[in-house]
Amino acid sequence: MAHVNRTRQIITTGLTLLGLLSLFALRVLGLYSHQALAVVLLLGFVWAVASRGWLAWKGRLHVGLFRGFRGHERRPQFLQAVARASFWTMTAAACLAVFPRSAELMPLIVGLAVVSVLRVAASFLVSRRTNPGPTFVMAAAALVLAFDLGRAFVGGGLGAGQADIVQIAPPFDGEWLVLQGGPSPLQSHHLSAYNQRFALDLVRLDNGRIFSDETGNASVHSWEQPLVSPADGTVVIARGNMEDSDGANFVTDRADAAGNVIVIELEGGHFVVLAHLRQGTLQVSEGDRVRKGDPLALVGNSGNTTMSHLHLQVQTHRDLWDPENRSVPFAFGADGRVLARNDRVGGPMRTPDATPAPATVTLADSASVEIVRISNLHALDLPQLETTPIYSTAADLEFEHVVGAVFLPDSSLVVADRGSSQLIFLDRDGNVRARTGREGEGPGEYAWIARIGIGADGTLFVYDRRQRRFTFLDSQGSVTGVQSIVRSGEVQPLVRLQSGESLALFEPRPPFPPGLQRGPVFLVHGDDSWEVLDTLGQWVGKERHLSPESGEIVVGFGATALFNGRGQHTVVGTNDSLDVTLYQGTAPLTRIRGGHSPRQVTAQEDEAWTELYLAMFPEGWRADRRRELQQSTVRETYPAFGALSVDADGRMWIGDFARLEEMERRWTILGPDGRPVGAVTLPVFRPEWYRFREGLSAMGTGAVEVTTSLPKPRHELLDVTAGRIAILRRGEFAGEFVEVYEVETPR
Repeated sequence: MAHVNRTRQIITTGLTLLGLLSLFALRVLGLYSHQALAVVLLLGFVWAVASRGWLAWKGRLHVGLFRGFRGHERRPQFLQAVARASFWTMTAAACLAVFPRSAELMPLIVGLAVVSVLRVAASFLVSRRTNPGPTFVMAAAALVLAFDLGRAFVGGGLGAGQADIVQIAPPFDGEWLVLQGGPSPLQSHHLSAYNQRFALDLVRLDNGRIFSDETGNASVHSWEQPLVSPADGTVVIARGNMEDSDGANFVTDRADAAGNVIVIELEGGHFVVLAHLRQGTLQVSEGDRVRKGDPLALVGNSGNTTMSHLHLQVQTHRDLWDPENRSVPFAFGADGRVLARNDRVGGPMRTPDATPAPATVTLADSASVEIVRISNLHALDLPQLETTPIYSTAADLEFEHVVGAVFLPDSSLVVADRGSSQLIFLDRDGNVRARTGREGEGPGEYAWIARIGIGADGTLFVYDRRQRRFTFLDSQGSVTGVQSIVRSGEVQPLVRLQSGESLALFEPRPPFPPGLQRGPVFLVHGDDSWEVLDTLGQWVGKERHLSPESGEIVVGFGATALFNGRGQHTVVGTNDSLDVTLYQGTAPLTRIRGGHSPRQVTAQEDEAWTELYLAMFPEGWRADRRRELQQSTVRETYPAFGALSVDADGRMWIGDFARLEEMERRWTILGPDGRPVGAVTLPVFRPEWYRFREGLSAMGTGAVEVTTSLPKPRHELLDVTAGRIAILRRGEFAGEFVEVYEVETPR
């Protein structure tokens, strides 16, 4: 029997040692967390209930320790109880001290506190037989936990003098909570990395809560929160093309661990890092000068993450993974206090739809590219352009589906109507002087007109998306040549240069995993044969939710890429924020950077948008379509702008994102150098798409665009040149017509 008892003691000692070594292995790996400690507490509680019940059933449970500790015969049990109670006390204290202090987690914290008290009390219900092995192991573990807990409270090992602390401003608004950070491994997993010792992971709080009632990334309030520069400096790294994961993600290449990231070189020689940013939301480029408070990006969930949050640190070198790089302590307040886990950082709250602050416009130069920052596009006080009607086609001529129109040098207008596969030539007074084209595949025939434009040499061209073919015409509509494009992926030509080369938006459409996704969109320069492509820039396309069962699901008020071209000028941007780049030929000329829209999407607008979308489908389909929409999301705020164009002189026209009930849209006009020069208000033309009936055949049109990564740039502004502006209107019976106005375009 003694041999059996000794074997049992060795086994229980070994198992205890193995379990605690596993716990402290997590400490070395940087995974020593409140979750791990909570699991240890709960397992210990379950074991206590089971083992004490078994001992009571066997009659071997010693309860005399609760009635006093007299007598030498009880000393072994007393020492065993004290040692084990010390371990459970330290485990509970460590877990509860670092458990995130958010409103929704408080019931769990209270529950763990109750479990902790019961587990410590159970330590004094011991077996009449003692086992010194596990007792010594648990006593040693209690000392390690006490040391780590002491470092958390007194800052042991921080090793930073006041002079070493870098002062920066909070890069966000509202109240944020430090989830990872501090001098103890209980507080921060960053301590296990040589280059992240003083890094912080922060999450946004809303009424004290980390999580919302949404699903996916939107379930965390940090998701898509705007970030600003915490100090003056120069952007040395700006990477924003990595996909966001929908939930936890662990990368294999450490170069991708930071995900989408901005690194700013500060004037004192240090570098500040903002990591895990939202794909496609960066408003700065490498080489840009930024001032404290300038908009940077949105919080995302890219790289090595467990949920959407901001990773923030100050370091000594540009590259995070430079072997010589070290993080340095930083503080937000004048008191120089270095933040640690469960500290809260408060900033001024944004009020939805508040009166906009006065707009500021700042200009800089980076590598011969004008960088223009506009703090609030909607608040610019600009001269309003006066428009005088010249003609309208409403009475005599309606179109089925206008995809574009361009002015010729003599101010006549050519309208491309996809519905009839025709080009309609109007003279200066709006009279029809020629019609060319029909449906077909031969020269001068079109299967799917996608684009009409004027090349840099004045040549009129039409691009047929289905046939992947350019058709070139003279001013009378006669075909002068054709050119086919042999290229996989989606292509949207924007301009034709004098050399016969083209600039186009190109979307390769790679496969994506389920969840909220945005495909990459490239601005490419193709030679006259389209065999050689040169990438000039990269953006992200339309937001959409991918489902294994339903395929692509639309995102309400989703952000997207917007683009246009005229002559030798191309303009491309994304409307997560004000982010627009103007190209002259193949060279970037001007970059416009600005803030995000402060306008909130209300619950009523959410429902109105949903009803418009569902109206595209037969009544019997709508319940299934509504369930599909529940897998997706509706953005909380409007995109920063809704339409984009460029005129013959290189002026950029940026249209507001019109609310569903608004009948007019303001267009802000920026010169080729990016300076705001004027504004004009035009009737909103809303693109409308197919309404489906049983069997998937089309009937009429629906009011919400069906999903596509590469958006269709259809809006009311058709073309501007030589003091004239052509706009697209919708007729009374669903047809379309064109109006031309005289306008004095600003210089």
